[in-house]
Amino acid sequence: WRSAWPIAALLYNLKARIVREEAGKNEAADEDDIALEVVRASAAEFPSVLPSFLPPTTRRERLRLFHALSTLHAALAVARTPYIAITGTLLGAFRHHGFIPWDGDADVCVDIRDEARLLKLALLQ
Repeated sequence: WRSAWPIAALLYNLKARIVREEAGKNEAADEDDIALEVVRASAAEFPSVLPSFLPPTTRRERLRLFHALSTLHAALAVARTPYIAITGTLLGAFRHHGFIPWDGDADVCVDIRDEARLLKLALLQ
């Protein structure tokens, strides 16, 4: 199968490969492989984009993102400020039980009415 858009072809091929290799392979390794292939295809399709703007590829980078979210959760819990995960973070939590392997950020929403109080707490740190 060929496509004018390399990412579309890549995703089609990845789906076919995952179906073929479904049995016997570590799920975490699959995620790393998929993320790495998506980054390579993105770099090939968009060569002018700096590598630092491409999504994370390693488990270590995803763990750093998880650590940042854990720290945010702890700070907001101490401040008694409700928040929700949104967009890709929410989708990843639901669909992947973690992060979307090729997503490089975390999306959290806090009520705007808590802004002044959170800014004061941040300045006190």
